[in-house]
Amino acid sequence: MTITSPAPVHTTGDRPDPTRSHARAAGIFYLLTFVSSIPALLLLSPVLNDASYVTGAGSDTRVLWGCLLDSVNALTAVGSAVAVYAVVKRQNGSMALGFVTSRLVEAAVVMIGVVSLLAVVTLRQDFAGSGADAASLTVTANALVDVRNWTFLFGPGLMPVFNAVLFGTLLYRSRLFFEDLPDVHRRRENREHRQVLTEETRGKRPGYYLQNFHFQSGGWLTDDSAQRYDTQVEVLFNGTANATRRQALPPLHEVFAGRDQRRLRLLDVGCGTGRFLDFCKQAWPRLPALGIDLSEAYAAEAKRHLKRRCWIELMVANGEAIPLQYESQDAVTSIFMFHELPPKVRRTVFREFARVLKPGGRLVVVDSLQIGDEPDYDGMLELFPQNYHEPYYTGYLREDFRAIAAGCGLEHVRDVNAFVSKVMVFDKPSRQGAPRRRATA
Repeated sequence: MTITSPAPVHTTGDRPDPTRSHARAAGIFYLLTFVSSIPALLLLSPVLNDASYVTGAGSDTRVLWGCLLDSVNALTAVGSAVAVYAVVKRQNGSMALGFVTSRLVEAAVVMIGVVSLLAVVTLRQDFAGSGADAASLTVTANALVDVRNWTFLFGPGLMPVFNAVLFGTLLYRSRLFFEDLPDVHRRRENREHRQVLTEETRGKRPGYYLQNFHFQSGGWLTDDSAQRYDTQVEVLFNGTANATRRQALPPLHEVFAGRDQRRLRLLDVGCGTGRFLDFCKQAWPRLPALGIDLSEAYAAEAKRHLKRRCWIELMVANGEAIPLQYESQDAVTSIFMFHELPPKVRRTVFREFARVLKPGGRLVVVDSLQIGDEPDYDGMLELFPQNYHEPYYTGYLREDFRAIAAGCGLEHVRDVNAFVSKVMVFDKPSRQGAPRRRATA
């Protein structure tokens, strides 16, 4: 259970990181928000504080400039949210979208106030001194000013509270990621990758598991590691990790379609923080699903993430000895796990998959591309374990999963490339000796 992404290759003439450009744009928009909002209050003072403004000489030009600055304030609020969305969506797409929506609502409310004040200026220019009833003009203008005051209360006054909660939460998860980077760099420089192997942990997990994969703090064993994981994976996948996970859903749909999902069983091995299980529950809300992972911390994080879902169970268990009955699962999935397993363990886990799958059941494995899948990426794939501690990745790149599956009685259906990952699909033959359902590549 981890992430796979090729190490970046920097060459002369590489384009700058677009994320940095988005972050810079967001900062500029935030500065413009403050630069435009403060002078606007001063310029709008005549219409806001003079109850007889509409019938007097007025300071229309000054008020119009104030309205212009308020409009700039609204537009920069939207711009800051849109610019920062490209960065923070990697932490939590839903929360990032909520932040954009909150800023849009704030901007819309501000513009209602701007239009109200522009209407006051129009009333003064069109009707003041024309013989129109001064009292009526004053009442109407004051009502429009009151509208503006309420929009100021709900827009710049109240909405920033929601903005701060959403954005602050996103920044907190980013902080966990950036906070660990200096330690990651130090371990990489010193080639330290066994800090999680202590007297306390020795023997409680397999030796191959007790490593600082990617040189990250805590390996896969700590709460902090579990909380920063989703940020890490999205950064390494350039924001495509969740989209890659969802590529496992179509092969499942092929075998679930037309069947009562309540009578099916899904097992996800190496479930991590539960992101893929969440996608499964979105597609099949009443599908009984079990996620297992070797990490208590990651299982706890998955439980927190999936607390609103039902028909789901999480368990700390080893894929080498799955605690389920023979032929009990209709589908088994594994996302980003096999490249971190030694060759012998890969075969053991595959045998367990075959054991718990029902005849006609389906296995879907999503993991890194291998050598030859995308020849243009081969060089990057071979560089990856040099920059990250991935001791079994080089062997994975040339592993023959079709042969492993065949040795366990599973039939290969197809492989589909998905950016820097691939989806491998296998079926367990039915009792009649053929898969229940096959899909052409």
